[in-house]
Amino acid sequence: FAAVGVLAYLPRTRPLALAYLAYTYAFDKSPSTGSNKSETMRKNMWWRWFSDFFPVKLVRSTPLSPEKKYIFGYHPHGIIGVGAICSFATEAVGFSALFPGLDVFLLTLPVNFRVPIIRQIWLCMGLCDSSKTTFKNLLSRGSGSTVVCVIGGAAEALQASPGTLELHLNRRKGFVRQGLIHGTSLVPVIGFGENDIWDVYQSGALEPVQSRLQKLFGFSMPIFFGRGVFTYGFGFLPHRRPINVVVGSAIDLPTIDPRVYKEEACLEDWLCKSEEGRKIVDEHHAKYAEGLMKLYDEYKDVYHKERTSEMVLV
Repeated sequence: FAAVGVLAYLPRTRPLALAYLAYTYAFDKSPSTGSNKSETMRKNMWWRWFSDFFPVKLVRSTPLSPEKKYIFGYHPHGIIGVGAICSFATEAVGFSALFPGLDVFLLTLPVNFRVPIIRQIWLCMGLCDSSKTTFKNLLSRGSGSTVVCVIGGAAEALQASPGTLELHLNRRKGFVRQGLIHGTSLVPVIGFGENDIWDVYQSGALEPVQSRLQKLFGFSMPIFFGRGVFTYGFGFLPHRRPINVVVGSAIDLPTIDPRVYKEEACLEDWLCKSEEGRKIVDEHHAKYAEGLMKLYDEYKDVYHKERTSEMVLV
């Protein structure tokens, strides 16, 4: 904001700054189309250095066919989703080598694309906003199309305590509906260690305020701390603790015959409003939760040895 503000203030650069702002907020549709994705940016050596700091490791539990489309559900959110960024918005941990043929985009809040200049970095990394339009645009590209959603969202960041995995899932069903609409498979993903890289100060007195601010602004404001540059005791840098991102098996969704929902305006309305549609969503949401728990049980003693509690779905 400051850089663009300075350019807008100076007479010689003001037209350039105003043109950039006009293009960004009035004409640029790339946050919902992914058209600015750059493999050069994603393969930049900087991301490898960033990933090696923790380090981040991407684990494939089973191969995924490039002939299908996928919605990956990433858990947990953590403070900023470092494991998701390294694994799916860069090539630092070798996503394309592990999953050849998949064209992956990481989704985030639309507010993240309102920051001038930085938004261009997000877009080049393949980040897109988490709107329904984005799902439609990206998943209509055909085989191999893959979007990654951080299911727990902002609310989950407030419970991002080391050694725990408290996942907000039970009421999060929109990704299942989008999967049914666009004919994808669902893939659970767990970032073991995502919650360990920062400590979070939790207070019963602050929780109502934080929840209200989250509803007001769309993102949460956890009070977190980590390590410093020259000290390990306190600071705002993340701790150097490993993050192991494990990609689970695909959960296939059925193709719904258009004759079933002909009385509704569209499939989405039928899935939301009809009893039969809601039953289908609940059924496959339960299968996803089951697949997520199975993935956790399979890898918890490998990558979550120092847990203070078991994974909980809320």
